[in-house]
Amino acid sequence: MMIKLQCPNCGNIMDYDESRDFMFCTNCGSKISNKPMTSISMGGVAQPRVNTATMPNVAVEYTTTRPEFPLTLVVDGERWTFPNNSRKEFTLAPGVHTVLFYVARRGWKKVVNVPYGNVPVRISVVYAGRVKIFIQ
Repeated sequence: MMIKLQCPNCGNIMDYDESRDFMFCTNCGSKISNKPMTSISMGGVAQPRVNTATMPNVAVEYTTTRPEFPLTLVVDGERWTFPNNSRKEFTLAPGVHTVLFYVARRGWKKVVNVPYGNVPVRISVVYAGRVKIFIQ
């Protein structure tokens, strides 16, 4: 029987054949055992994450030598825009998030693990003709 499954590593939702011992995530390639960590119910719709963070736990800094190219960040359907030399803090639910970065009509996808216990995650993005993304 096929069920919906959320990858515990990257959050990708995919079909999972319960008769198999394991499978590999179609997004990040992680091996997932036949005892799924998160089964998706309600007709394949992902359950919303419960945000237990009580203060901002993600800080993003953007620096560029080309101020005509702002950074656009997309996380869990929310979008933020960063002009040159800007910093923003926001709160995300603990867990693994797929983060999309867009600069100068190009995009990059990174997986960010937001730990429990309000431990901050720092993301630095530098654009000087090439994009460098640092996640700490």
